Amino acid sequence: MDFKTGQVGKQTEQFIQPIPPKVVQQWLDETRPPPKERRDIVNEYSHEFPNDNQWEATMIWRRINAYLSESENAQGNCVMTTHTQWHHANPSNSRFVNRLGEQNANWQLKGVLRQHLPNQSNYDRPLDPNRPHAICYLADGAELVDDMLLTSELTTLLLMATDTALKATWQKHKLIPVTLITGSYRTVRVSQCVLDAETGSIEIRKSPLITFHKGLLAEWAKYLTLLGWVLGKPAGQTV
Repeated sequence: MDFKTGQVGKQTEQFIQPIPPKVVQQWLDETRPPPKERRDIVNEYSHEFPNDNQWEATMIWRRINAYLSESENAQGNCVMTTHTQWHHANPSNSRFVNRLGEQNANWQLKGVLRQHLPNQSNYDRPLDPNRPHAICYLADGAELVDDMLLTSELTTLLLMATDTALKATWQKHKLIPVTLITGSYRTVRVSQCVLDAETGSIEIRKSPLITFHKGLLAEWAKYLTLLGWVLGKPAGQTV
């Protein structure tokens, strides 16, 4: 799966269309402080957990969340609420997934985003029954391997897709797409699971590994592309 475009092939349906980096930059410029004046994953706390894969990956998620959900414009709105219908979902999924990793592995599902319907209140918005899509972020202590999914990735993708299919909100949908961003140290990968709820078949897609050796700000173009996935437009025929 192409990291920049989200495309898999001409004959394969796309379920998330990443927002182009130029557009993401424009959206970030609407908020304050200026993007490049914000904190990076390379910061004064790095010495507390040196070379810890899960800690560094968690810092990437915190920076993503800060850029898209915390920094606000003059009207008090963040990028995510201003330009998308993505919102943080109920954490019950995260707690269940994380329990599976407690005994044998050091990994955690840090966040789940789902599509919500427009509402005057940004804090009480109902789920969109027409969009079964989910975007998740996973921080893993295990090193990411190119062209091979980790146990944590496969577990999270399958559980989130199955849980979505069983929810009454989305039971009319045949296809359930889940997009997962996995971080380990300063490397990330985007993977997708498309569950056919009628046949039980599963299609797995994955991008190449993307590494931020010197931090997010030093590799700004790649970081904008990553943010474009989190803000991505749901697509595809799911019913």
